[in-house]
Amino acid sequence: MSSASPAEVKVAAVTERSNARWQAMIKGDFQTAYGMMTDASRKSVTLEGFRGRSRSVVFKDAKVQKVSCEAESCKVDVFVTYDHPKLKGVGFPATETWVIERGMFWYVDPIT
Repeated sequence: MSSASPAEVKVAAVTERSNARWQAMIKGDFQTAYGMMTDASRKSVTLEGFRGRSRSVVFKDAKVQKVSCEAESCKVDVFVTYDHPKLKGVGFPATETWVIERGMFWYVDPIT
């Protein structure tokens, strides 16, 4: 994967990566989700820090709604559903940023 890859190849690849990351989050496999973050994101937050903030939410579902790519990055619009202690099935839209590093897409943690 590179900035010169065709748009449809980028869209397919980043959609697959985003879906895999969300499946890991839903399963509570925070190590796998953390491992999909960019090097810079992992330098800004430790695995334990990421795990600690992620444990507070019980994610139930995530669906990619739209993907738009430019040279070396893509924006992925996702609709995420989670259970709140007082409300079940709460949903919200999220926009993820993914960048190409070392030949594949990596998630940019928005908190870092």
